[in-house]
Amino acid sequence: MSECHHHQHRKAQDVIPQELAANTEFICPMHPEVKKFGPGDCPKCGMALEPLLGEGGDDSEYKDMLRRFIWAAIFAVPLFIIAMGDMLT
Repeated sequence: MSECHHHQHRKAQDVIPQELAANTEFICPMHPEVKKFGPGDCPKCGMALEPLLGEGGDDSEYKDMLRRFIWAAIFAVPLFIIAMGDMLT
């Protein structure tokens, strides 16, 4: 594992199963033109390549973020009304 700023970064090789890694196209998040099959580092910036997943990928991160947004909106609306109530009349 590489170290940067006193913490460790995990490489794609450590996270993705080997059989999936060999058959998956990987792409650099900063340079989308850099693509290769299997994990590695971007030759331009040195960032770890990330797997390019199709539409059927895992959307649990999206669902978690949506849930947080909905709860934040539920609590923000009454707070906004309380804070701005005397300006509404």
